[in-house]
Amino acid sequence: MAVKNPKSKIQNPKKTTVKKELKVDVYDVAGKAVGKLDLPEEMFGAPADPKLLAQSVRIYLANQRQGTSAAKTRAEVSGTTKKMYKQKGTGRARHGTDKAPIFIGGGVTFAPKPREHSLSFSKKLKRKALFGAMTAKFEKGNMVFVQGLGSIAPKTKNMYETLLNLLSSGALTEKKNMISKILLVVPKALENVVLSARNIEGLNLMPANMVNPYEVLNSSNLVIMEEAVEVMKSTFLKEELKSKIKNQKSKTEEKEVKKTERKTKRSEKNKGDAK
Repeated sequence: MAVKNPKSKIQNPKKTTVKKELKVDVYDVAGKAVGKLDLPEEMFGAPADPKLLAQSVRIYLANQRQGTSAAKTRAEVSGTTKKMYKQKGTGRARHGTDKAPIFIGGGVTFAPKPREHSLSFSKKLKRKALFGAMTAKFEKGNMVFVQGLGSIAPKTKNMYETLLNLLSSGALTEKKNMISKILLVVPKALENVVLSARNIEGLNLMPANMVNPYEVLNSSNLVIMEEAVEVMKSTFLKEELKSKIKNQKSKTEEKEVKKTERKTKRSEKNKGDAK
């Protein structure tokens, strides 16, 4: 008599992924913590792929190139093509035209010409690289969220004092307490913020919908306005949701195609058995 294996009845429980709650302090212009902010895990808790980040930086820098550099070859330099002097009898090296690259005023060897340097990068990989870069900065503690910046007076002094308050409170971590390479992410182009920040060396402004991995990695600290988080959610997570829905639709379509194929095979088999 065969004995059934008791382990065969035991089913492996399904793995459930528990979402982390990412809550951070929100600071005011005086550098004091005034509240908490919930951050999306998809954006600030994503795994960072070093190879993907390196690829995104390389493509971004390549796309910044204008590709307009040009120089003339010996065929394009204006001048006579007459032989400089006779071939023999002078004791000098034999030469033809003075437009050769070895002469002053001559052409350039392998002269650069205008060309396209841009490279393509899919939206999905762009978002993945951006989320990885944001997560890396967030985990290192080089990110601070601020409220009240939209209502400050358009003066450089006010913005500089705000940054110093964030430094003194410990929200920003800068070497020697100097303001350098700070990326200020704003929800949109606010005139008072632009006017107060444009004259501070080391402070770079960027709208939330244009944030990219290069600017995030190139900055030592990120100062993000509280309103900019919602703009980033609506810009980047909306696109990710669309791609997920598209993938789900394609999977359901594949399943339906497989079902129809199985049905046709069964019907053909039944017809063959009936004959």
